[in-house]
Amino acid sequence: MNAVEVENLKVSFYSHKSNSFVHAVDDVSFTLGENEFLGLVGESGCGKSTIARMLMGLQIPDGGTIRIKGKEIKPPYPHNVYKQIQMIYQMPQDSFDPRRKVGTCITEIQSNFGVNKREARDFTMHLLTRVGLTEEYYNKYPHEMSGGECQRAAIARSLSLKPDVLICDEPTSALDVSVQAQVVELLAQLRKEMKLGVLFISHDLALVQGLCDSVMVMYQGKIVERGSAKEITQNPREDYTRKLLSSVLLV
Repeated sequence: MNAVEVENLKVSFYSHKSNSFVHAVDDVSFTLGENEFLGLVGESGCGKSTIARMLMGLQIPDGGTIRIKGKEIKPPYPHNVYKQIQMIYQMPQDSFDPRRKVGTCITEIQSNFGVNKREARDFTMHLLTRVGLTEEYYNKYPHEMSGGECQRAAIARSLSLKPDVLICDEPTSALDVSVQAQVVELLAQLRKEMKLGVLFISHDLALVQGLCDSVMVMYQGKIVERGSAKEITQNPREDYTRKLLSSVLLV
């Protein structure tokens, strides 16, 4: 069974600039396997993050279906859906409540799903150490942590309900290059340990090709190409994909 199945997903937004509706996501279909690392790449504004928001129930689609583990879900999602699917955001500090300690945020998520406080705290400590932080980070506020540390804490939070699916929306773009590599390596390790289906969204094709089993290329709201990371990088079929590769090589 696939972790996620998306069929004919679409959504449009009104553009005051063009005085018309723009198809942000235009009839998109794909599957994500139970233990697959699937990359989604494309330039800014092509619709990648809109797909992430629809998968998380934060944006209501105009049409199409989303299934998790074979069961169709429609926003607003029932509470228990978020035990199955979680998201890591681009700006880690912004994803935490600045007035609350990081450990408290992670523990309360579990408590909200019926885990007793002691077990939730113990598991939070375990997760913090697993993502490369020490237990002392439990009592730190987001502003007391670096961007890389805060993103590690965000990863711990996303895993606190032991989800089946993890959506990573540009999770390394706000970090410096050395920290990016550490976070990517951590995600790869966690995916193997926890049997996660991961949708990794990025504009960086070079980053995705070294991380993902397969890659989808998105352009103007459509998936224009999908294949293994090797196929996409060594034998691209679409002109747009070749342009993305050329920009990587030029850099």
